[in-house]
Amino acid sequence: MGEYVPAGLANIDTLGALLVQYGNVISIKKRGHEAEISRPTKMRWHKVAAVPLGKLTAFHIAQYRDDRLQQVSTTTVKKELQLISHALDIDRREWGLNVKNLAADVSKQVEPKGRDRRLEFGEEQSLLNAVSQSQNIWLAPLVEVAIETAMRRGELLSVEW
Repeated sequence: MGEYVPAGLANIDTLGALLVQYGNVISIKKRGHEAEISRPTKMRWHKVAAVPLGKLTAFHIAQYRDDRLQQVSTTTVKKELQLISHALDIDRREWGLNVKNLAADVSKQVEPKGRDRRLEFGEEQSLLNAVSQSQNIWLAPLVEVAIETAMRRGELLSVEW
């Protein structure tokens, strides 16, 4: 007699399938779920997503890390590896599938020091002149508010009257 596997977990046979299930069940409950749900969607296009969980090795994840470092920042790759690691942990601890957290064995790159850049003399006016030439009538006021408040893009776009 076979083991009982809940219906939603029966199709988790690859890392890509695991990331989809993780997004649907775990990520959706998080505060920043929009960004976290988009991350596995992008990750599923990489060849590592097609690797069966039973054949997944730390080498596969390290190869994914190295490929992604050619395309995106160290911080993005670190977040993606953390997501893979957490998905594998949830898979093992809560969903009862026997998969080792191989992402924990893969070394992470050291993140660069954060930016501390300020507009230099004359740059603000050059920036304002450039955005005033845009066909988007909201760009110049948005940039002015950003300069005055130091708000980030997400904060600016979520402002309500």
